[in-house]
Amino acid sequence: MSLFRRAFGLFLLCCFVCLGLAEAGVAQGESKAIRAKLLYTGTGPAIQDGVILFRDGRILAVGPGLSVPSSVPVTEVKVVAPGWVDLMTRLGAFEDAFESSHLILSEARAADGVDPHHLDFRKAVRSGTTTVLIAAANRALVPGRGAIVKTGSPGMNGARIVRRDGPLKVYVGSGALSNQMGPTAPAGLIHELRTSLSGNAGGDSGSDLRGLLSGEERALLDWSHPGDLLGTLPVVKDAGLNLIVQGQDGIERLLPDLKSAGFPVVFAPASASSLGRYLEAPARFQEAGLTIAFGSDSPRWSPEALRVAAAMAVQNGLDADVAFRAITSVPAELLGVADRVGSLSPGKDADFAIWTGDPLDLSSRLIATYVDGHRVFRAGGHKGEKRPGARGHHD
Repeated sequence: MSLFRRAFGLFLLCCFVCLGLAEAGVAQGESKAIRAKLLYTGTGPAIQDGVILFRDGRILAVGPGLSVPSSVPVTEVKVVAPGWVDLMTRLGAFEDAFESSHLILSEARAADGVDPHHLDFRKAVRSGTTTVLIAAANRALVPGRGAIVKTGSPGMNGARIVRRDGPLKVYVGSGALSNQMGPTAPAGLIHELRTSLSGNAGGDSGSDLRGLLSGEERALLDWSHPGDLLGTLPVVKDAGLNLIVQGQDGIERLLPDLKSAGFPVVFAPASASSLGRYLEAPARFQEAGLTIAFGSDSPRWSPEALRVAAAMAVQNGLDADVAFRAITSVPAELLGVADRVGSLSPGKDADFAIWTGDPLDLSSRLIATYVDGHRVFRAGGHKGEKRPGARGHHD
């Protein structure tokens, strides 16, 4: 009987422990709400007196004046916007993503060189960026696949790779000539690309481009000189590739060619030497019917350059709503992750940022950044969420 009592007591103890863990799990899954004087969803006009309700990393509801149960903690803020989506980075892998052993490395993955604890990602969340594409570096004609990464995680325990098989990159420029294993001029690279695309129906180890040729995959097209891009466009267009062209100084001269090709363009930040024509290019490309987005090109530039690029484009004629979508919903669509990020709607990841004002007004300051419903950054001197039923405030 004594043995039975001890066994029964142990059983009851296990039940109480399991019950306690279950209750803790329920607590962790409690809903939270943010009420904003102005809420940008990333897909339409800003909402006055908007509320975003979220739980377990996902958005439950978004809308004007939503009624929130008294048991749900609410934080009152001025402005909420989706977390930025950056199409042009090498965060956390600036050196480790370099590869130059072959001209075509379609199976190489930038994800294999990403350090999720790199300081780059802390800088990204401090700019309001929550999702990035880490592209393969420009060291081969096809240097490999990028990685799609969330810049934060609960407790800020590092970034989190959400897709290792991101888009391929095609690069026609001087960096791909440094391996001394093939072409010595961009014209040779274009010839190699044409040959690879025409003879890759079967593919071989490390150089299988079938997904790209079928149109099932999208790739980034990067270049060093406008002439390189001009020579490449007919090749990739004839092959029926689904591309995103990376924009930089000089691309403004190729608007007619890009309009004919119909490829979306992601614009890099303007440099100090950029001419006014490049600053005006996003507006002109958008007016021509092309899809546009922006990238920060970080860590070469600060992640904050993403917002600055969009704001400068607005100052040079681009519609503000178009500019806003160009750093939120549009890049998410181009990356094939719009079902999760890039806008605020029920069922999507609770990735958003809190601002003191219009995010494209460069005088506005970032107050907090949330990734998967967890706050991964908060500016000093601002109050956070209070007890359930109370009202917290971000000034």
